[in-house]
Amino acid sequence: MAGGSSADIASEATLRVDGEVIPPRNLAIPAPAENFDNYQGAQLVDQSKTSGTAVGATAAGQWIEFAGADLRDGPSAFTARVAKGTPGTAQIQIRLDNPVTGPLIGTATVPSTGDVYAYTTTTAPLTRTHGIRGVYLVFTGDLRIASFSMN
Repeated sequence: MAGGSSADIASEATLRVDGEVIPPRNLAIPAPAENFDNYQGAQLVDQSKTSGTAVGATAAGQWIEFAGADLRDGPSAFTARVAKGTPGTAQIQIRLDNPVTGPLIGTATVPSTGDVYAYTTTTAPLTRTHGIRGVYLVFTGDLRIASFSMN
């Protein structure tokens, strides 16, 4: 719409813009955790003292979502680079389509690494699933995640 003001529209037309079709997300290739599509409670944090970005959780129930994930090959394992500076363990629940009521397809344990900048690899088996789905990583406590994959 064009005009002297919103109350004085002199002309209007429809403009069509063809955009790129974004393909389903391939989580078989390690994905930076910072590339999430939606979140609740989690925050972006420094991955190291010099560079990089990770996702940090500070409380149970915080999550990040990766929409449109291609799970058609039926991944059977979850692998993540994680750090936990405080004593004890935390978990990453891998859920589909909803962070609370979605099917739980795996749970990875995150051990204490003694420092938020000391990353280790954690893995978990996954219940095989198929299709294009929303993948939620739901955290049960304080931890950092730099990247993950589902193979």
